[in-house]
Amino acid sequence: MLFFVLILGLLISKSWSIAFEPYSLRTQSLHEPLAIDVLTPLLSWRLQTPENIRGVNQVAYEIRSAHDDAELDTNPLWNSGKVISDSTVVSWKGPILRSRERVCWQVQVWDSEGRTSGWSDVASFEMGLLSARDWDPADWINNTDYATGKTSLPYFVKRFSISSSVSSARLWIVGLGLFVATVNGQPVTSDVLSPGYSNWSKTIEYSAYNITSSLKDGDNVLGVALGKGIYRAEAPLGHRYSRFIGPLYPMKLIAQLQLNYTNKTSQYIVSDSSWLTTVTGPLLESSWYGGEDYDAQKELPGWDTPNYDHSTWKLANVSSIPNPNATYRARESPPTRIVEEITAISVTDQGEGIYVFDFGINHAGWPKLSMKGARGTNVTMRPAELLNSTGVITQISTGRPIYDCYTFSGNGTETYIPTFMYA
Repeated sequence: MLFFVLILGLLISKSWSIAFEPYSLRTQSLHEPLAIDVLTPLLSWRLQTPENIRGVNQVAYEIRSAHDDAELDTNPLWNSGKVISDSTVVSWKGPILRSRERVCWQVQVWDSEGRTSGWSDVASFEMGLLSARDWDPADWINNTDYATGKTSLPYFVKRFSISSSVSSARLWIVGLGLFVATVNGQPVTSDVLSPGYSNWSKTIEYSAYNITSSLKDGDNVLGVALGKGIYRAEAPLGHRYSRFIGPLYPMKLIAQLQLNYTNKTSQYIVSDSSWLTTVTGPLLESSWYGGEDYDAQKELPGWDTPNYDHSTWKLANVSSIPNPNATYRARESPPTRIVEEITAISVTDQGEGIYVFDFGINHAGWPKLSMKGARGTNVTMRPAELLNSTGVITQISTGRPIYDCYTFSGNGTETYIPTFMYA
């Protein structure tokens, strides 16, 4: 029996092939990135071995690439040939890459026993807008009617029509301080609080999105809502907590949408004075540290969809880059996303309309309100890490006051989640 087990183990080890960890092919440490602005990006992969195999290592690799999966065999862009190396991180050594260029690539490796993995699954990356000129003729736009305490935060829309089959569509966008972009009423991403931190006087960080599946034949609408973030760090409404006060930078955006059609033509839709904008919406305050004011009585249902009547909206104002010496850079940091929904483990009625919700864990996140209320009724939500001696929350450890205020529309059960505050 022992002899049989040893022979079986030998057969397993001889028949086994070196393999790749699923989804481990990365470009600049990113999975399938849509905007790379490094001209010689790093390509990397990870290997996996069965638990009963030890001491098996890569000794060589070969990378091949093309503009399309189907061309990896027939029309390669770059093939490294077999390279003797145990490195799993390799710099691009193919032709100079251009703005918007898409590259598919895969790798195969050899181990010390001469066994090959065979070709990996295909990975891809796309180059971003490598020069400021690539944004032309897009303009920075804003709404000069915005005024804290007098208007809502600005919404922007661009209506456009599609009359041919689209093969792919890419949106490159910057919104300062924060933005949410939608196509036909649906968010273009699950990311929140975009863009990430950057010093916009030196670096303007843009995002890229694949919006192909969000488009439809006929009329379409690209919508953008802007928030303050720490870019417009002014004194917030209601004497809310703020760590610092800064200049009143105007919230603004720049965007470029490229539609690639199956007939090999392309169309570009860019931010300019033809976009429409309003400051009559429901989001009245969005203090990065202090919280939001949201009046559901002022909601504009469907504002970012083709069926909405935008006749009362004004044309956007053409603005300028925050600093003409700033450099556009593609975002390479991991996005912020909602990863879990936590339910309160207890609710305590403190009387006089005050309820304390205990979530059982200290976390970074937002409240989610879902309830009914008479039109015009306000509910205030205050986050805290601690309770005082009477069982009521205290914000002594976080700064104060921090709160979100929601005004009910009176239309049945209403759900609200803050959009532009960090908690």
